[in-house]
Amino acid sequence: MAIESFTKKKKAKPYFYARKRKMAKKPKKKPKPKKPRPRPKKDENCFITSAVVEYKGLSDDCYMLNSFRIFRDHYVVNLDDGDNLIKEYYSKAPGIVAAIRKSKNPKPYYDFIWAGLSEALIKMQKKEFEQSFLIYMTVTETLFKFLIGEKKVR
Repeated sequence: MAIESFTKKKKAKPYFYARKRKMAKKPKKKPKPKKPRPRPKKDENCFITSAVVEYKGLSDDCYMLNSFRIFRDHYVVNLDDGDNLIKEYYSKAPGIVAAIRKSKNPKPYYDFIWAGLSEALIKMQKKEFEQSFLIYMTVTETLFKFLIGEKKVR
Protein backbone atom coordinates (compact mmCIF):
# COMPACT_ATOMS: atom_id res chain seq x y z
CA MET A 1 0.00 0.00 0.00
CA ALA A 2 2.80 2.36 0.71
CA ILE A 3 4.01 2.04 -2.87
CA GLU A 4 0.52 2.70 -4.25
CA SER A 5 0.25 6.00 -2.40
CA PHE A 6 3.38 7.26 -4.18
CA THR A 7 2.24 6.23 -7.62
CA LYS A 8 -1.34 7.52 -7.32
CA LYS A 9 -1.93 10.77 -9.12
CA LYS A 10 -3.34 13.61 -7.10
CA LYS A 11 -6.75 14.72 -8.16
CA ALA A 12 -6.52 18.11 -9.93
CA LYS A 13 -8.50 20.92 -8.43
CA PRO A 14 -11.03 22.59 -10.69
CA TYR A 15 -10.00 25.70 -12.67
CA PHE A 16 -12.35 28.00 -10.78
CA TYR A 17 -10.63 27.14 -7.48
CA ALA A 18 -7.24 28.38 -8.73
CA ARG A 19 -8.87 31.48 -10.22
CA LYS A 20 -10.63 32.21 -6.93
CA ARG A 21 -7.32 32.17 -5.06
CA LYS A 22 -5.77 34.65 -7.49
CA MET A 23 -8.74 36.96 -7.23
CA ALA A 24 -8.63 36.88 -3.45
CA LYS A 25 -5.29 38.72 -3.45
CA LYS A 26 -5.54 42.44 -2.90
CA PRO A 27 -4.67 44.48 -5.98
CA LYS A 28 -1.66 46.78 -5.71
CA LYS A 29 -2.60 50.37 -4.96
CA LYS A 30 -1.77 52.88 -7.65
CA PRO A 31 -0.57 56.32 -6.55
CA LYS A 32 -3.44 58.77 -6.51
CA PRO A 33 -3.13 61.64 -8.98
CA LYS A 34 -3.53 65.16 -7.65
CA LYS A 35 -7.13 66.24 -7.45
CA PRO A 36 -8.09 68.96 -9.89
CA ARG A 37 -8.72 72.36 -8.41
CA PRO A 38 -12.32 73.05 -7.51
CA ARG A 39 -14.13 75.17 -10.06
CA PRO A 40 -13.26 78.83 -9.43
CA LYS A 41 -15.80 81.40 -8.37
CA LYS A 42 -17.07 83.77 -11.04
CA ASP A 43 -14.68 86.54 -9.95
CA GLU A 44 -11.66 84.20 -9.64
CA ASN A 45 -11.44 82.99 -13.24
CA CYS A 46 -8.78 83.30 -15.95
CA PHE A 47 -8.49 87.09 -15.74
CA ILE A 48 -6.50 87.80 -18.89
CA THR A 49 -8.31 85.19 -20.97
CA SER A 50 -11.68 86.40 -19.69
CA ALA A 51 -10.82 90.01 -20.53
CA VAL A 52 -9.92 89.24 -24.13
CA VAL A 53 -12.93 86.93 -24.60
CA GLU A 54 -15.17 89.68 -23.25
CA TYR A 55 -13.49 92.18 -25.59
CA LYS A 56 -14.19 89.83 -28.53
CA GLY A 57 -17.84 89.55 -27.47
CA LEU A 58 -17.76 85.85 -26.57
CA SER A 59 -19.59 84.30 -23.62
CA ASP A 60 -18.06 83.29 -20.28
CA ASP A 61 -18.57 79.61 -21.12
CA CYS A 62 -17.08 79.71 -24.62
CA TYR A 63 -14.80 76.95 -25.90
CA MET A 64 -11.58 78.94 -25.43
CA LEU A 65 -12.26 79.93 -21.82
CA ASN A 66 -13.38 76.46 -20.83
CA SER A 67 -10.32 74.93 -22.50
CA PHE A 68 -7.96 77.18 -20.57
CA ARG A 69 -9.80 76.51 -17.30
CA ILE A 70 -9.49 72.77 -17.85
CA PHE A 71 -5.84 73.23 -18.83
CA ARG A 72 -5.19 75.15 -15.61
CA ASP A 73 -7.09 72.67 -13.43
CA HIS A 74 -5.55 69.52 -14.90
CA TYR A 75 -2.15 70.43 -16.35
CA VAL A 76 -0.78 73.54 -14.66
CA VAL A 77 -1.86 72.50 -11.16
CA ASN A 78 0.07 69.22 -11.57
CA LEU A 79 3.35 70.92 -12.47
CA ASP A 80 6.05 70.88 -9.79
CA ASP A 81 5.38 74.50 -8.87
CA GLY A 82 1.86 74.65 -10.35
CA ASP A 83 -0.01 75.83 -7.26
CA ASN A 84 2.44 78.68 -6.73
CA LEU A 85 2.29 79.70 -10.39
CA ILE A 86 -1.50 79.84 -10.22
CA LYS A 87 -1.46 81.87 -6.98
CA GLU A 88 1.06 84.30 -8.42
CA TYR A 89 -0.99 84.63 -11.60
CA TYR A 90 -4.10 85.42 -9.53
CA SER A 91 -2.21 88.06 -7.58
CA LYS A 92 -0.90 89.86 -10.67
CA ALA A 93 -3.39 89.30 -13.49
CA PRO A 94 -6.09 91.66 -12.16
CA GLY A 95 -3.53 94.49 -12.29
CA ILE A 96 -2.74 93.68 -15.92
CA VAL A 97 -6.40 93.66 -16.90
CA ALA A 98 -6.99 96.94 -15.06
CA ALA A 99 -4.00 98.54 -16.82
CA ILE A 100 -5.27 97.39 -20.22
CA ARG A 101 -8.76 98.75 -19.54
CA LYS A 102 -7.33 102.10 -18.37
CA SER A 103 -5.11 102.51 -21.42
CA LYS A 104 -6.17 104.96 -24.13
CA ASN A 105 -5.90 102.30 -26.82
CA PRO A 106 -6.45 98.76 -25.45
CA LYS A 107 -6.94 97.19 -28.90
CA PRO A 108 -3.23 96.31 -29.52
CA TYR A 109 -3.03 94.59 -26.11
CA TYR A 110 -6.18 92.57 -26.72
CA ASP A 111 -5.01 91.64 -30.23
CA PHE A 112 -1.64 90.53 -28.82
CA ILE A 113 -3.34 88.39 -26.17
CA TRP A 114 -5.81 86.94 -28.69
CA ALA A 115 -3.00 85.92 -31.06
CA GLY A 116 -1.07 84.25 -28.22
CA LEU A 117 -4.12 82.50 -26.79
CA SER A 118 -5.15 81.24 -30.22
CA GLU A 119 -1.70 79.75 -30.77
CA ALA A 120 -1.68 78.23 -27.26
CA LEU A 121 -5.13 76.72 -27.86
CA ILE A 122 -3.97 75.11 -31.10
CA LYS A 123 -1.01 73.55 -29.25
CA MET A 124 -3.37 72.37 -26.53
CA GLN A 125 -5.63 70.69 -29.10
CA LYS A 126 -2.58 68.89 -30.51
CA LYS A 127 -1.80 67.72 -26.94
CA GLU A 128 1.40 69.77 -26.92
CA PHE A 129 0.70 70.96 -23.40
CA GLU A 130 4.19 72.13 -22.52
CA GLN A 131 4.33 74.34 -25.62
CA SER A 132 0.88 75.71 -24.86
CA PHE A 133 1.95 76.54 -21.32
CA LEU A 134 5.12 78.26 -22.53
CA ILE A 135 3.18 80.39 -25.01
CA TYR A 136 0.70 81.46 -22.34
CA MET A 137 3.54 82.28 -19.92
CA THR A 138 5.33 84.31 -22.60
CA VAL A 139 2.20 86.33 -23.30
CA THR A 140 1.69 86.92 -19.57
CA GLU A 141 5.34 87.86 -18.93
CA THR A 142 5.30 90.27 -21.85
CA LEU A 143 2.17 91.97 -20.53
CA PHE A 144 3.70 92.27 -17.06
CA LYS A 145 6.84 93.78 -18.54
CA PHE A 146 5.05 96.46 -20.56
CA LEU A 147 2.13 97.27 -18.29
CA ILE A 148 3.46 96.78 -14.78
CA GLY A 149 7.21 96.87 -15.28
CA GLU A 150 8.01 93.39 -13.98
CA LYS A 151 10.19 91.14 -16.07
CA LYS A 152 9.14 87.70 -14.85
CA VAL A 153 5.93 86.07 -13.62
CA ARG A 154 7.89 83.70 -11.41
